[in-house]
Amino acid sequence: MPPESSSTDPSCILLSKDFLWGSRLCEAIKRRGHMVTMTASLDNLPASEGWQCILIDLTLPTTTVEEVASWRETLDPRPILVAFGPHVQGGLLERAEQAGCDRVLTRGQLDQQIEPLLDELLSH
Repeated sequence: MPPESSSTDPSCILLSKDFLWGSRLCEAIKRRGHMVTMTASLDNLPASEGWQCILIDLTLPTTTVEEVASWRETLDPRPILVAFGPHVQGGLLERAEQAGCDRVLTRGQLDQQIEPLLDELLSH
């Protein structure tokens, strides 16, 4: 069993309303000993939390990838931003790339790469 997270552990934000993806990603992050906050909005998130990564579901109706990318620029250090969405909504994926996301994945790619991706993102 992984060690319990403490308040000094790096944290992740998961912006999603999708319970299936959300619970899967949250559990995978927690298994690596990191804290995770799942929310549908940037409201009430402290800017000084020391976020290590931000994952955004591009189908989230309440927050745009551009808003998240802009908010991320106010953080120091700047966390890694990973966006994911359905492959059939290529326009959303393109917007995420244009907004400056570090990684943009389809849901299928995320499904196949979730474990190695999180190992890479949370290795520091």
